[in-house]
Amino acid sequence: MDVRSQSIKIRNLPQGHKCIACINAKPYLLFAIIGIIGLLLLLKEKYMILGIVFLFSSVYSFLFIKNERLVEFYDDYCVFYRTNAYRDECFLLFWNDILAWEIESSSEYDTLIVTLRNQKRICLKCVSRHKLIRYLKRNVNHPQQEKAVISESI
Repeated sequence: MDVRSQSIKIRNLPQGHKCIACINAKPYLLFAIIGIIGLLLLLKEKYMILGIVFLFSSVYSFLFIKNERLVEFYDDYCVFYRTNAYRDECFLLFWNDILAWEIESSSEYDTLIVTLRNQKRICLKCVSRHKLIRYLKRNVNHPQQEKAVISESI
């Protein structure tokens, strides 16, 4: 069975498609919450030093931590960046090539395990588990599950 999902050079990605959503490496919401907590702690005389530390770490994170795209979602496929040591390669995963998928959790990061239609298994590191699950559920067609639902309704 022929699948189009493969590891390719970033420069060879399909052009002209609109990116629906993406997962970035920098958690802006977390940094903002730490900054707000730091500002609130500055108002309390007793916790002023802790507030300065929180505020400093938040501002430092916003300004100096590099933000990189890790995953981009499109209508027909998704792109996983930083899948290996080569920075100029990515993994192009077409929605219709996925036979099954599951996410395994660990203390360091989550791993998306994808079984392609040719029975090849791919393991991809991911950080935003909930967003990834949402797009996988929305875009991956499971013919076995659809047949089961149809046969139960008849």
